[in-house]
Amino acid sequence: MDKGKSTCAVFLDLSKAFDTVDHKILLRKLMYYGIWGKQNSFFESYLTNRKQYTKINNYSSNFQAIECSIPRGSLMGPLLFLIYVNDLPRASGFQSTLFAGDTSLDLSHKDIKTLQLNVQN
Repeated sequence: MDKGKSTCAVFLDLSKAFDTVDHKILLRKLMYYGIWGKQNSFFESYLTNRKQYTKINNYSSNFQAIECSIPRGSLMGPLLFLIYVNDLPRASGFQSTLFAGDTSLDLSHKDIKTLQLNVQN
């Protein structure tokens, strides 16, 4: 406001944020950061070929493959999630603030119509 600009803020709350992690994208990002070979294979085996089912009283569902997510309760989970989302600020023209599964995207411009178009794009 001091610079005569309007600001738009978009707030994202990724519910069950760990469930949004695509294994292939995460493994590529790990390779980008230098985790190759056996170390990358370790993470691939840790993330892939997992199955889950639901049991209520004496009734159980069929096993379903887990296509994406990071296992909950693991020590590596938060770090893997941060690696997954850490380049979000570079993916847009927004000023980004990341905190766990919550993200705010802020954009300012002197012309409100231009700001509106930039946010929509």
